[in-house]
Amino acid sequence: MVQFDRGTWLKWGLMLGVAATGLALDQITKRIAEDRMPLGQVYELLPFLALQRTQNTGVSFGMLQGQTWIIAVATVVAVIVVVAFVWMEKRPAAAGVAGGLVLAGTLGNNVVDRLRQGYVTDFIKLPHWPNFNVADMVLLVGVGLLIWMLIRSMLAAEAKREPQSDDSP
Repeated sequence: MVQFDRGTWLKWGLMLGVAATGLALDQITKRIAEDRMPLGQVYELLPFLALQRTQNTGVSFGMLQGQTWIIAVATVVAVIVVVAFVWMEKRPAAAGVAGGLVLAGTLGNNVVDRLRQGYVTDFIKLPHWPNFNVADMVLLVGVGLLIWMLIRSMLAAEAKREPQSDDSP
């Protein structure tokens, strides 16, 4: 039987809370953009930042346009990998936050929007970069955090290894 200790509850609670918060923020900002911004209209905010609503049938940053089946399979795989990682990770707070961010980004762009309308609404525009949204940002931060955690785990495992002595005759 699986035992749920304090760290396990923290890990899963954080993951679900961060995922729900990130998903809500993503969906709210997309609805505001859809309600108030004509498709394609550019609103300059700063020299390096503008708002422009676009419709994206691909994934983050416009990749895989129109490849619905590939996106669906990748989404399922991503969710399974994130849940498995969070389950195995020993640092509950970091795992919960990273997992929640990745789930929020994945679900926001690849499930909710595609089921609701068949495309993703992007509205943040930087020079020389495809338009993106809040789900793209939280997904990027979550993946970065997961990579950082994996690197730290590998370095810690390497540090625990005892150096090989060369005592051979």
